[in-house]
Amino acid sequence: MFTKSKTRIVSFRLSDEEFYSFRKVCISEGFGSFSELIRAGVQELIANRHGNSAEALRAAVERLNARIEEVGRDVKQLKTLPAEVIK
Repeated sequence: MFTKSKTRIVSFRLSDEEFYSFRKVCISEGFGSFSELIRAGVQELIANRHGNSAEALRAAVERLNARIEEVGRDVKQLKTLPAEVIK
């Protein structure tokens, strides 16, 4: 797997409590370094940000399609009502 070289550095400060919590997560999730954990977290945030809008749109379209089908079935049912009433 080809990985791009990393040329940018981001630094930030943590409290002692945040640092130890961060270290626990890093170890429990199997990351080899803080950088790996941070990179994975940022990539997930980016993917979710883009994915959520696309996923929300997809879900809305699916709901609309289901509702259109439901209305279509209702219309077909309504078309048969006069024939049933006459019988």
